[in-house]
Amino acid sequence: MDRILDIDLDFFLNKVSESRENGRRLKKKKYFPWGKTTLTSFLENRCLLSSQNRLKGRMVKHHHQAFFFWRKLILTKEVEIPFEVVHLDAHSDIGVADWSWIYVTSELLHKPLEERIFPDESLLKGINEANYLAFALACRWIKKLTFVIHPKWKNDLIEVYFKDFDFESNSIQLKKFDQKVLFERSFDIAPSSMEMEPEVPVEFIPLLDYKNVHPFTILTLSHSKEYTPKTSDKLIKVIKRYFKAI
Repeated sequence: MDRILDIDLDFFLNKVSESRENGRRLKKKKYFPWGKTTLTSFLENRCLLSSQNRLKGRMVKHHHQAFFFWRKLILTKEVEIPFEVVHLDAHSDIGVADWSWIYVTSELLHKPLEERIFPDESLLKGINEANYLAFALACRWIKKLTFVIHPKWKNDLIEVYFKDFDFESNSIQLKKFDQKVLFERSFDIAPSSMEMEPEVPVEFIPLLDYKNVHPFTILTLSHSKEYTPKTSDKLIKVIKRYFKAI
C-alpha cells in the first residue's frame, strides 16, 4: 500500500495561525520556525526519511493542490488506491465553517466514484486548502488517515464527517444526505435518511509521540505562504533533500 507524507510548512512553527485573507506573510517576531537541525532530526528519526533514498513528491503553493497531484498519480497509475495519508499540518484540512460540507454530503457523494475526482472548485462550496482531505475521502482514495497534532492545535474538525458524529469514534464515515432534508432539519436527521460511506480509520498523534514505522512512498509539501513567515522558507531546502520532484 502506498503511504503519503503530506506536509504543510506551517506545521514547523511555534504557533498556529488562524485563517488569513490579506495574503501577507505572518510576522516573524511572533511566529518562529524550527531550526534546520531540529527539522532534519525529526524527518530522519521520526519520519524515517533518507536523503540517500528520496521519495517521489511535489511542492505546491496551496495545500489543496496536493489533491490534484494525487489525482494525476492515480490516473497515470503511479499510485494505487486506497492509500494511507500522514498529515503534518497546523490545521486538519478536513473542512471549516463554509458550505463545502453541504456540497460534499448532498452533491458530491451522490455522484459515481469516477466523477467525484473532478469536484467543484468554486469559492463558495468547492475544494480549497482547508477542506481538500474531505474531498480525497469522498473519492475513497484514503484507507487510513493519521493527523500528527501540532502542540498548539485547536480542534477545527467537523462532526458530521465522523462516525456517529463523534470525534472519539476513531473513524471517519462520510454520509450522503438529501439536500432538502439537510436544509430543513440540519443535524436532526433520522438515520434512515442517510447513506453511509465506508469507514476510514483515523488516528490523532501528538507531535512529541509520533514515530513512523513503515516507509513512505510519496511526499507532498505545501508552501502555504499566508500561514507562514518568510523566515520559514529556509526550511524548504531541508525538506527538499528528501524527495525528488515529479
